[in-house]
Amino acid sequence: MINPPTINIGGKQTNAQYQFSLQSTNLQDLYKYTPILQDKLSQIPGLQDVNSDLQIDNPQVNVEINRDRANALGLTSQQIETALGDAYGTLQVSTIYAPDNEYEVILGLSPQYQQDPNALNLLSIHTPNGRLVPLNAVATLTKGVGSLTVNHQGQLPATTISFNLKLGVSLGDVTDKIQQIARDTLPATISTSFQGSAQVFQSSIAGLGLLLLVAIVVIYAHSLGIRTTSMLMPQINAQYVRRNLLASHYYGADIHQHQTQLELVIHTAYQLIYYTLKEGHIPYIIAPGGSSPLGAIAYVNAAFELKEQIVQGQIPEPDFIYLPLGTMGTAVGLVLGLKAVGLKTKVIGVRVVEAQFANEKKMVNLLNHTNSLLQSLDPTFPTLKITGNDFSIRQQFFGKEYAQFTESGLEAIALMNDYEHISLDGTYTGKAFAALVHDIRQENIKRKVILFWNTYNSRNLPSPSIGKDFYQLPQALHRYFIDNVQPLDYAFSTNLCKKAG
Repeated sequence: MINPPTINIGGKQTNAQYQFSLQSTNLQDLYKYTPILQDKLSQIPGLQDVNSDLQIDNPQVNVEINRDRANALGLTSQQIETALGDAYGTLQVSTIYAPDNEYEVILGLSPQYQQDPNALNLLSIHTPNGRLVPLNAVATLTKGVGSLTVNHQGQLPATTISFNLKLGVSLGDVTDKIQQIARDTLPATISTSFQGSAQVFQSSIAGLGLLLLVAIVVIYAHSLGIRTTSMLMPQINAQYVRRNLLASHYYGADIHQHQTQLELVIHTAYQLIYYTLKEGHIPYIIAPGGSSPLGAIAYVNAAFELKEQIVQGQIPEPDFIYLPLGTMGTAVGLVLGLKAVGLKTKVIGVRVVEAQFANEKKMVNLLNHTNSLLQSLDPTFPTLKITGNDFSIRQQFFGKEYAQFTESGLEAIALMNDYEHISLDGTYTGKAFAALVHDIRQENIKRKVILFWNTYNSRNLPSPSIGKDFYQLPQALHRYFIDNVQPLDYAFSTNLCKKAG
């Protein structure tokens, strides 16, 4: 039994959630290698329900024309194909008109002959000089099996291998493996691509989940007279996506959405060249996710402020800090700052993006670059190394894919709202707080001092004053207002409205 995806993003209707397509002008290669690749992909540990839309068990008769023999008898390939089309097609050759109706005259063999492949041996073709030549005299007839239909993607024949993920496996864990196996298995005549949700994930380096950051940047940039250009990629729909798009537009952002990573790269390069020539200097770039060594320094400073609050007796020293782990700028800055001021607090990063963007290797790399930047600004700042006592990554609260809400995350959001009247979001902070709630219930952190680091915007975006006419947005973004939001977001919003009522 296949559980349907929460929201369908493009792609084909298949027997599993994620799709990997093969295209080729060579049908023989396509049909030969699709089952071979399917078998190899089924051996990847993280995949299940691997299947394809290639069905080649339909009986068929292959007619291979001997062109030399046909030419010797005065026949062309086109004449032979026309004869077969007349016999087995549905060519209308005339119309019979009656007083109260009309009837189409269809040329073709009687049904009993059309259903019997041996009847092909009885078929003869007229030559230009009036002779009848049996079909088997100019063609070789062989029985076999083939596909009932030839699927296409764009203009090329295509097959699609679909698959589901095992529990606890993210899409980012398997996409590279799939592509590598395809490269090692398929000939050069076959090209491949992910489709549907898998294609969106692969292209989502700069997803709309960053729209909260984008909206905040746009608002403050607007107040400073700075022009902003937002280069976006698709993501699963949600209420906050709509709010942030409207906020960005209201405050004057030049918004562009791209369907592929290649489009994003080309258009971003164009924008850089355009504004560099126009303004006489290179525009400042905020990378996807917003994390950079310079940005992480702000959270080093936050750790110094935390130490000051502890010294003044405002709060006790935390044993743990829980926070969402995206592109890791917040976590890196806090870990560096905590170690620099001598606090023993351990940072618990709850992964909310694909593992390829948030992992120990990238964490150490960003930390080292931030440490180096601090030392270049202040040579007395120490060289710091992190250990397992300083930081750990929690993996199991991410959900199925990026920006898809989880039930535990929405439960955590409701708890925070009910008890503290603090708003969290379903993509980042809700999942991080869900990990904290889980650990409290499991008594993993019993009698510990816990600090939840809320990275969600502390100030509400001024949405009441923002015009709601989304038709002023670029055409590519209209679907976020026309299509439904993801089901968990809709259900949660409905429950909040009922409580408010």
